[in-house]
Amino acid sequence: MPAPTLADPTPGVRAGHVRWLVPLGLGLALALLTVAVVTHSWVTRLDAQIEGGLPRHGTWPVLDRLATVVTTVAQPAANVAVAFAVAVFVAARTRAWRSLVAPVAALGLLTATVLLGKVLISRPGPPGSETDTGLGYFPSGHTTSALVCVGVVALSVAALRPRWHRRALVLIGAWTLLVGWGLVWKHFHWVSDVVAGILLGTLILWLTFARQGLPSRASPSIGPSSSE
Repeated sequence: MPAPTLADPTPGVRAGHVRWLVPLGLGLALALLTVAVVTHSWVTRLDAQIEGGLPRHGTWPVLDRLATVVTTVAQPAANVAVAFAVAVFVAARTRAWRSLVAPVAALGLLTATVLLGKVLISRPGPPGSETDTGLGYFPSGHTTSALVCVGVVALSVAALRPRWHRRALVLIGAWTLLVGWGLVWKHFHWVSDVVAGILLGTLILWLTFARQGLPSRASPSIGPSSSE
C-alpha cells in the first residue's frame, strides 16, 4: 500500500495536472488578493464593512470567550514548536529521518513568508488591534500557522495511522476556519488577512507534502512506491 500524501491524487495524467494546477491556482489567488489589498480596492472596502458590522466586545460573551481561547491556543511560536516536536517524534518512531524534510520545509516557509509579507506590505489592522511590533497584519500569521502547524501534526500522525489521513485533512480545515473566525470576531484581523493566511498555508502544505509519501510502520521509506 502506498504511503498517504496530502494530495492523494488519482493515477495517470490527471495526477500530474493536479500537482501543477493546485499550487498555480493558490499562488495566483494569493497574488491577486495581495494586489487588491495593496491598492485599496473593493476588497479593503468589504473588509471595513464586515468589520463594522461585527458585534462589539461583550455583546455575545460566550462567543467572545470561545474566540479568546481559540486565538490564544493558536499562538504561532508555540504551534511551530509543537509541530516540530511531533514531526521529530514520528521520525524517531518510524526510523525514517528523511520524513523530517517536509515538516521542516513547511515550518521554514511558514516563518519566512509570513514575516516577509508583514514587513513588505505593513498593513494596519482593524481599529483597536494595532500593536507596536512594527509588523503588518497581512497575511494573518495566526491563520497561516494554524493551518500549517496542525497540518504538519495531522499528516505526521497519519503516517503512523494511515487510515486517519482523511480525518487529518478534515481536522486541518476545521481548526483553520475556527481560528480565522476567532481572529475576525475579536477584531484582531481583517477578513482578507485570514483568507490570505488560508491560501498561503494551503500552498505551503501542498508544496512540501503533496509530492512526498508519509512513512508508516509498514512503509518506512519516503519516495515513490514500487508500483510507480
